[in-house]
Amino acid sequence: MHAPTQPIRRTARRAFTIIELMVVLLLIGVLMGIAAINLPGVINRGKEKATRASMQVIATALQEYQMEHGYPSNNGLQVLVDQQYLTKPSDLEDSWDQPIEFLAPSQVGGTDVAYTLRSAGKDQQFDTPDDIIYWPGMDD
Repeated sequence: MHAPTQPIRRTARRAFTIIELMVVLLLIGVLMGIAAINLPGVINRGKEKATRASMQVIATALQEYQMEHGYPSNNGLQVLVDQQYLTKPSDLEDSWDQPIEFLAPSQVGGTDVAYTLRSAGKDQQFDTPDDIIYWPGMDD
């Protein structure tokens, strides 16, 4: 006697085709390419914002120092670290690890200001369009 035969039941198995996988990989590649193109700009904008924030911290320390001693001489910001108005020498650097320039008194657009703080920006050269400048009252 033979055992009763049952029909073989095949279940439909759904899988990705090679074309579908290639399309997904292509889309991932395109998105990565777009991100890679935009990444340097995002990094530089972040460094600019960090430098502006550092300048505001230096300005606050300068204001405290000025109330007790007057403004330090040009490029004399190290005194802020020496007398512990700032905690470390790197507080006097921009996001590109270059020293922030201090000039007192100074002028901005023909107007006299007490001082300016200046970073050379990403190209690390002064008097170029990417310079970052801070002076008292600029945020008013």
